[in-house]
Amino acid sequence: MSKRESKPSNHAIGRFIVTAVAMLAIFFVALTQLRFSEQHLIAPYTVLLARSMSVILGVAGLSPAFSGTSVTASGFSATIVPSCAGIEIMALLAASMLAFPASVRRKVSGVLLGLVAVHLINIGRLVVLFLIGIHFRSGFDQAHYYYAQGFLLLATVGIWALWISRLPRHDLAKRH
Repeated sequence: MSKRESKPSNHAIGRFIVTAVAMLAIFFVALTQLRFSEQHLIAPYTVLLARSMSVILGVAGLSPAFSGTSVTASGFSATIVPSCAGIEIMALLAASMLAFPASVRRKVSGVLLGLVAVHLINIGRLVVLFLIGIHFRSGFDQAHYYYAQGFLLLATVGIWALWISRLPRHDLAKRH
């Protein structure tokens, strides 16, 4: 490895970790302790997820009923609660991207595109879980609590890794 392509110092890695954890803590406090976040971010977002699920299930021919954060179709009902909305995963992605040594422009575009990607993956995850609830009700809890959560986390890590892999090397070298 040449001097020009040196690996990041322990100091740079430590700075990234400390910054990411601090930002994540700030995001979590803002998301869990501020009434504004609940009323103007989390509650409308869970309704959007339920509405999106309902639309997709309708396109699939299931004739869902949608009310607030609840969706019912084919004898199965699900309610999107904040802890299933993927908001914590989105906060993790945003904190990781914002803490990473890259230009502000690349951070902002990465966060925006990354959040859209996580949102779309999460809608797909929720639709698949709903279909599991309809067709394999006995396996719903296991799929919901273990596999679907892990899938969303792995997909988010993949989005972050893809974003890092697309950063110009000169951006990273300048910021160590």
